[in-house]
Amino acid sequence: MKLKIGEAEYDVEPITPDLSPFLTRYGELAKTQPKSLEEAKKLQEEIREAVDVLLKENVKPDPPKEHRLQALQTVINLTKQVMDEAECFRKSKRPGD
Repeated sequence: MKLKIGEAEYDVEPITPDLSPFLTRYGELAKTQPKSLEEAKKLQEEIREAVDVLLKENVKPDPPKEHRLQALQTVINLTKQVMDEAECFRKSKRPGD
């Protein structure tokens, strides 16, 4: 899928199963409420690492900082769409239906 942000254009692919732990971890970290600034800094670094992996593997070329959130959201939405389509296909192909 193509994503256009301003003048930039990116090729976006859904997350492959081997990268799903990074998406899961990102979701967990994003929901975490830090209790201190030190904890917030640690969360920030872990979130950055998970997002870096997801974007590196699923968005070409690498988006600049100002495009990363929109690119990540597109990767997540595209992945959800592909999974929903696969589920519909799987349900429609059950034996005996």
